[in-house]
Amino acid sequence: MKTGIIGLPHVGKTSLFGILTKVHLSEQAYSNPREAHIGVAKVPDEALDKLAALYRPKKLTHASVEYVDVGAIGQDALKETAYVGHLRQVDALIHVLRAFENDAIPHVGPIDPLRDINKRRFRFNGQRSWTDRKTAGATGKRFKEDEDSGTGARK
Repeated sequence: MKTGIIGLPHVGKTSLFGILTKVHLSEQAYSNPREAHIGVAKVPDEALDKLAALYRPKKLTHASVEYVDVGAIGQDALKETAYVGHLRQVDALIHVLRAFENDAIPHVGPIDPLRDINKRRFRFNGQRSWTDRKTAGATGKRFKEDEDSGTGARK
């Protein structure tokens, strides 16, 4: 499974990425804010480990999740081909919201995660078809954003 980590600048996307994958990015990795960082986390499974100890298989493969630390959502990010390309390649999205106060980390206005998510609601416009295919699969149903409430509604 491939999961993209997205959010506004300075909300903790890369910190979450580091915690999940145990990947420590160098200062050089931050030079291009649109470059995606990729890391893999193995999913611990005690039941699998107990079975492996009991049956001693030649090979043991734990499930894994690939995380993609995508650049911050900016005014024009969804218009950039590379940014949208990273989003097209993931199976799920983690949207990180800021819910902490810290004067050393800039933020426009008061901290309000609900406002931030509503302000940056995904409007993929012409790029929206990739979510339709991944969400609806072969059923042919379309996923349409309800403009009044900001929630998704199946049609």
